[in-house]
Amino acid sequence: LLELPTDFPRPPVQTYRGAHWQTRLDAGLTRKLEQLAAQQDVTPYMLLLAAFQLLLGRLSGQDDILIGTPIANRTHQQTT
Repeated sequence: LLELPTDFPRPPVQTYRGAHWQTRLDAGLTRKLEQLAAQQDVTPYMLLLAAFQLLLGRLSGQDDILIGTPIANRTHQQTT
């Protein structure tokens, strides 16, 4: 269970009804993220996923953060 600080208590029964939030990154930030991803030899998706995991780790204070994501046709040993 990921313990994130929230401004409301968890409901007694989990419903799995969530919401989504969508935003767009401006072209300049997108270019910088793509450059950083290329320097680190990762995809922009993996770069943003790592940043999301870092954020969740810092907010929760937990060391192990598990996020499931579909990955296909990856040849690096770390992703198999």
